[in-house]
Order: sequence, then C-alpha cells, then structure tokens
Amino acid sequence: MKNAANTSIVLWGGRLLALFEAAQPIAMDPTTLQTLGPDLLGGTVKPGASFHFGKVANRLSEGLFRALRIQGRKHGGESKLGGEAVTAHPRYDPDTGRLVFFKFQIRLSFNPLKDGPALLSGKKLPLKTVITFFELDKDGNEVCRLEHQIPGYTFLHDFALTPTHYIIVQNPVKLDPAPFLLGKVSAAASVKWIDHKAAEVHLLSRPIVEADAASQQCQALQQQQSAALRSDGDSTGQDAHDPCVSTPRNGVSDGNDSSDGAFRRSSKQHSQQAASRLFQQSGHRICEVEPGFVFHQGNSYYDSDTNCMVIICVRYDEFPDFSAQAAVQGRSYVEVDMAKQPVAQLWRYDINMADGSHQQQCLCRRAFEFPSVHPAYAGRKARYIYGGAALHPTQNLPVQSVARYDLQTGHMELWAKGSHYFMGEPQFIPRNKSDGPGLNPLEQRHTSDVGSHVHDSADQASSTSSSSAGSCDGIATGIQEDDGWILSVGFDAQLQRSELVLLDAADIEAGPIAVLPLASPVGYGIHGTWVPAYYGP
Repeated sequence: MKNAANTSIVLWGGRLLALFEAAQPIAMDPTTLQTLGPDLLGGTVKPGASFHFGKVANRLSEGLFRALRIQGRKHGGESKLGGEAVTAHPRYDPDTGRLVFFKFQIRLSFNPLKDGPALLSGKKLPLKTVITFFELDKDGNEVCRLEHQIPGYTFLHDFALTPTHYIIVQNPVKLDPAPFLLGKVSAAASVKWIDHKAAEVHLLSRPIVEADAASQQCQALQQQQSAALRSDGDSTGQDAHDPCVSTPRNGVSDGNDSSDGAFRRSSKQHSQQAASRLFQQSGHRICEVEPGFVFHQGNSYYDSDTNCMVIICVRYDEFPDFSAQAAVQGRSYVEVDMAKQPVAQLWRYDINMADGSHQQQCLCRRAFEFPSVHPAYAGRKARYIYGGAALHPTQNLPVQSVARYDLQTGHMELWAKGSHYFMGEPQFIPRNKSDGPGLNPLEQRHTSDVGSHVHDSADQASSTSSSSAGSCDGIATGIQEDDGWILSVGFDAQLQRSELVLLDAADIEAGPIAVLPLASPVGYGIHGTWVPAYYGP
C-alpha cells in the first residue's frame, strides 16, 4: 500500500502536511516543498496501515506483505498493520482557533485457528470502524480527543463541525480490504455500494476542556441547547446532548451499545419527512436517512428556532465508481463517462434533536461540488455556499464554473469561461486575514445581516425553502460572509495553460478581478489551502 499524499494540504503549527485519507500525513518544507517524510503529529497518530486484525493475524499478514515485497514503498508504504489513517479534511473552528482532525482504524477480530474454518465456509467476521476526533491548538499540540466505534465499515472523506458537535455520515458501502492492502487497487476501488441500505447521520458531542475559555463558551451553548431539548419534552428522560465533558486526550463513546433499541425507530419507507431511527447514548445520536453517498460537507449548525441540526452537504444518489470505469482496458480517469456517474448535488438535512424526525431536500439540480462558507461562519447559519459547478444546468461534472448558492433565495450565481475551461476547488479568502485560521476566538462581535446582489436562475429546486435566511445562530460574528475573494486554479484547454483566478466573493458574475498565468500546466487536483503568509524564496 502506498501513501499517495495527494488529497489535500494544510499548514498548521509550523507544519506543512500533505494529506491522504488512507494513511498518515506527509510533512513538507513550506519554503522549498521538499518532502520530509511521515508526520505522526507528535505521537497522536500510530504508523502503519489502518487495519487491525488481532495480534496473530496481524503478524501473519505482515509476513505475507514482506514476502510479496510490498513494504518500504517511498513515503508511507507499509507492511505493518495496526496504524491509523488521518482525514484529508481537517476543519477549522473559528470559536476556539483550533484545527480539528479525525483518524480511524478498521478492526476485525480474527483468530486464524478459531475463525479460519468459518471464514472458509463463507461466514463474515464482525468489522468495526474506530474513529477518533482530535483537536490541535495553534501550535499543533493536541488539546482533546474523542474516540467512537461504529459497527461495520465506515467510509469517511469529510465531516462537519459545530460549536457542540462532530457530524459524520455513514454511507451505505462495504469494503474489500485485501486487494487494497496488497497494492493491487486504489482505496476508492476497494469500496462498493450497497443497494437499498439507508445512510446514517451520526452526531457526536464534542469534549470540553475545562481550562479553555473558548470551550466554556461552547459548553454554555450546549447547556442552552440541552435546556431547549428538555422543554420540548424529550421522551428519553435524559439530557439529549450529554456533552461528554472530558479532560484532554480522553472521552470514549462506544458505538457497540447501539444494540439498545429503546431510542431507535425505523421505517421501510424513507420519506422526505419521517420519524427516523434515532439512537442516543453518551452524547451520540444516529439518524437514519434516505440512501445516498456524501463526500463533502458544506456547513452545519444548530437552529434554535426549530430545535434542528441543519446539515448542508453534497450528495450523490450512490457511490460514484470512477475507478471501475477507468480500470477497463487500462483507461485513465479522463476517459470516464461522466454521463454514467451519479450527479453531485447540494442537499439540506434538518434533523430534529428531540425525536429524530428529519426533513431532506435537494437545494439545487445543477451538479455542484467542493462546498464551503466564509471560515468565520463555519458551524453557524450562513446565507451563501460557495463551490464549483457544472457548466450545463442538467449535465454532470467536471467542475467548469465557480458558483455561489444563496440559501435564502435558492438562486445561484456563476462565472465560467467556456466548455474549454476547467476549474479546481474554489478557496474562500477572507478580506481580513484575522477572520480566517488564526483569528482571536474570544473576540466579541455583533450580529450583522448580510445582503448582496443575487441573480435569477433556473437551478432552483421545487423543494427549496427560504427558512434558512438570515444571519448566523450561536456566537455572532459581525463579519459579512461575502467579504473576501474566491481563488481557484483554472486550466484553459485551448491555450494548454493553467492560471490562478481571483474573483470577488460578493459578485461572482462580474468575473475575475485578477488572473495570474502559471509557467506550466498544473495537474487536475482535489483540494488545496490558502495561507495568508509568504513562504517563497
């Protein structure tokens, strides 16, 4: 297995980290971009492949890997099992000034002597995914962590962060780990879609660090929300948030307790508004929603008016199987037929925190990816979602335009250069650099409603609601959420040239305010980052 280190990159605590969600971070020199090697974040992450099959099975597997000479690949190739993989999607918390990650390990209890015959007879052994969220301060030191176990395999590319919760979606997929561990297929190619299986939204209460004033603000918000839940007559008879107050580096919620059916309700019909399965245990809630696949979370927040957790995300009807198509007759990804792939669309989920009922709606029919908001609005109600969109309103990706979707009106503004032009992930750059990573989390700000020019569009879905209008909930920001720029890498196929494109976040349709041609074409990537400092020679 090779650590590709090609999914995203982040600069934090003096470290420049290239991230790949199936392995550990790779450190780079921020000035020269020289590769330095695996970075275990000060011992927070365990080295090795993120699979644990038990001591005996691990040793047998490691011996097999050595025999096949797949160990020792450059920068992260591992024959060792028992490691932890780190997300390529860390989230910045504007309230605490922390960067939040999760790591995971896939565990399978397997004894070759005891379980070998059963396995040969076709019996499936129990699998679980152990997910650990951890938060780093501005110096890169771990402040707190929360471990959580989910039965089965959980594919996680991204998560959402609010002042009180980590939010993940357990997609209905399964894993075939052997070809991946043997280096025969990519991580994505080892994941397979399960038809007719519901997706699950997991809401996990964040740990609180008693000595941290910013965390105390979050704890006060949790208590307010818990009081609101009790006033709504929560039938469980316990604090619905149960905030898992913890000291640094602890806090464990065991998902195996999910067998308790007292707080679970399910229906064979996944309606648009249903009393969904809800489970609550030690600050952990599960809501079962209609089958679908979520790669990217845009933003989430608690709406005190409706007592709902609101989740804005990009959803596919099923897992997009790019690898299977590209593998046919040795074809590359550029030959994948996008018309045969599910369409990425912007969706909204409202999950009632008292009874688990939920509403879900497709916000926009146009294919949309890489959703984001102003960094200061992360985890609170925002009006605008930025991202990349398809050129044609009814066709699939690739991303060929920069988009701003208005959650209040349901309209989308677009800028595109034509069918010959392709865009990378749009990055939001706050006009005031203190409003992004590194801002003072305890600075008091006042609430401000934001108004901006909007453009009528045929993209509005019939189910779109205007209930999400207005300024943020929770801790007010006083920052206009479109006060900044959108930066992206564009590729002009006619000129065979890449360029940096800068747009005004308040007026996308006006087109670029600056274009910087690059010396050579840049390969089509996934994620990037913006750093408000110069690290060049």
